[in-house]
Amino acid sequence: DTGIEQTLADTLQPGRRYMLRAMMYKASSAAGPGDYGLELWAGAQRIAAADTLQHLPMYQTGATGAVGRRLKEFFCAVDSDTLPALHGQPLRVRLVSRHASRYIGFEEVRLDWRPLAASTPAKKTAYLLTGQSNSLGTTYGNETDKLPGVDPADGEVSFWWNNFADAGVSLGDSGGVFTGLRAQQGMYYGINFAANGWFPVTTINTLCEAHWGPEINFARTLHHAGRRDLAVIKVSRGGGGNTLWDKASGGHMYAAVTSTVRRALARLDAEGVPYEIAGMLYVQGESNSAAEAAVGATRFLALLDNLRADLPNASRMRGYIAGIASSGANASTTRMRHEALAAARPDRVAYVSLLDLGNE
Repeated sequence: DTGIEQTLADTLQPGRRYMLRAMMYKASSAAGPGDYGLELWAGAQRIAAADTLQHLPMYQTGATGAVGRRLKEFFCAVDSDTLPALHGQPLRVRLVSRHASRYIGFEEVRLDWRPLAASTPAKKTAYLLTGQSNSLGTTYGNETDKLPGVDPADGEVSFWWNNFADAGVSLGDSGGVFTGLRAQQGMYYGINFAANGWFPVTTINTLCEAHWGPEINFARTLHHAGRRDLAVIKVSRGGGGNTLWDKASGGHMYAAVTSTVRRALARLDAEGVPYEIAGMLYVQGESNSAAEAAVGATRFLALLDNLRADLPNASRMRGYIAGIASSGANASTTRMRHEALAAARPDRVAYVSLLDLGNE
């Protein structure tokens, strides 16, 4: 790696939330996601890092040589009380360019902190997102930047993920920690135009650079509506019918969901943060067989009941089904079963149609 770093006179102090921000751009068209870094260190340990999956805007001069309208803001944050062993270590800011020939520009770099509340941590309201395909979120379209951008909510919502392509194939995870809202690891799937579908990257035309789905706008919308102390735990898969989420069938996604959520909640327990799992967001059905579509309602209700019983503080968890937007008889059956379930059990299940959303 190349770049610059500065060791500050300040040390990591207890009772503080640190936020590192910078405005960034690139001056090489070859530079892409992952070619840069914005990191905060305490002594010899990195304690926070900005999302490196974002595209950087290209350097562009203005009337007086300024680049202000071509900058993008990046940030990372950390609560010092989660790192008691590092208290007293000198703080260090690193601005990283991973390729000497791909110029990365940094402007307005600043490190701020605010005191943490001395009282008992606020209760977290947690939401689980699971499902396939559009739950995972594949990035392919006509936009130059296919990533979710940056929003003030991103640094305030706690986000944990663990995504899969198959039972033995991980797409990546959050590293066993809560981060802010961000796109997740990609570069596994690509689109094959001739076959009109998504495949592993052996025979593709365009790579899926990153994954992000309904978790982004869902959490941002709640935050902008005034909701605070939110956590989102995402466990999604690239494809597969609802049997994979069926506990009675030994579906690997049921095991993945329960183990991932327990790990995330154990982290909150270790930090003394109370929580309740308020809801499960479910986007699934594009790959259902005819038999799976026919039992779509009973499979979802069983999933909700089993998770309520198998996860801590989830006894009041509601189910939120996003009706899939794909075409075909099995998709139509899945939608009808899901919508009918929500109409019959409004006390436990809500349904939202996505048929108004089209492909790019």
